Amino acid sequence: GVAILGGFAGTETSAAQRNPNTNPTILSGEIQQDGIVTNNSNSIFNNANLNATAVLDGFTLMGGYAPGNGGAMFNADAAMTVRNCRFIGNTAQNIGGAVFNLRSNATFTNCIFQVNSANNGGAVFNSESSPTFLHCSFVDNLASLGGQTSWNQTNSLSTLQNCIVWG
Repeated sequence: GVAILGGFAGTETSAAQRNPNTNPTILSGEIQQDGIVTNNSNSIFNNANLNATAVLDGFTLMGGYAPGNGGAMFNADAAMTVRNCRFIGNTAQNIGGAVFNLRSNATFTNCIFQVNSANNGGAVFNSESSPTFLHCSFVDNLASLGGQTSWNQTNSLSTLQNCIVWG
């Protein structure tokens, strides 16, 4: 039942007045500002046991680094709602450059996944998960072994509706 909202300028009187495109709220893993990826924060968001009433809306998550899985977001047993978010330039040494879903059925709406990288699942890696992507863009993500956009493993099935995948 908790919503975390970005996109405020500070003059709004209601959440409906916010604009994430005009007023980006950036959550950066580049905590030392030195350009070295391997010392960035490990997964900007770690989510466990959340249902669809948990909402993340209007953020840019960038520069996250995971020596394992999920550079920007690691979801375990979570079915939360992610809307109007941008995942840019996140890295995982193993799987899920931007997002790693483990037994998670999250819904991503109007999100952009751009220039994320991992060995498998450059943008997203799913294990025992069935996430839904609605009106999302996957741009220039990189996976050295496979799945530049999304990699599904072990009882996983991603649903993409009205999405754009390029590069």
